[in-house]
Amino acid sequence: MNFINKMRTTLQKKYYLCTANESKMKKRVEIRELLITDVVGIYTFQFVDNKHTEFMDFMLKYKNVQDEYVKDDFHRIIAMIQKISENGAQERLFRVSEGQMIDNVVAIPLDIRHRRDHETLRLYCVRFSDNFLIIGNGGTKFGNYNDNPDILKYTKDLANLERAIKYYIRKRNIHISSNKIFIDESINIEI
Repeated sequence: MNFINKMRTTLQKKYYLCTANESKMKKRVEIRELLITDVVGIYTFQFVDNKHTEFMDFMLKYKNVQDEYVKDDFHRIIAMIQKISENGAQERLFRVSEGQMIDNVVAIPLDIRHRRDHETLRLYCVRFSDNFLIIGNGGTKFGNYNDNPDILKYTKDLANLERAIKYYIRKRNIHISSNKIFIDESINIEI
């Protein structure tokens, strides 16, 4: 079974959370197990009113892209996820400080090839530790992420999700043990 198919088959486990969207309406999300290995748990999330997880949405948007630069970035991102699955979510594998200074939003790929007149493709994640990673969505970035409405939304969604998870970790309703997340089914996280 190839790497991508293996990730697709693990999307059955669901954990429910709520997060806020741009208009401050509360929106429920499901945390989905993407890939668990001996060294790392890779998860993604899905807004319950969306058809696909954030990562699957990214895959569908960019897997058959025609632009050669973006196609190259896409293949490098998938290769990096494969490397993370084998070696863990080590900080050196990510572009850090992709969100606000107070969150752990990071981006793949680490090495952005500098292009004068062309955007780069990035996939945004929240890195909790070397053993636990939540992959979100991504897109082509040019300039600062504040100049990119989609990128800004993806990084804010991840920052809000991280904040909610950390809140409920302190309340002992969520526990992250190495590469797995355990969520008390009775809670409904709202931010």
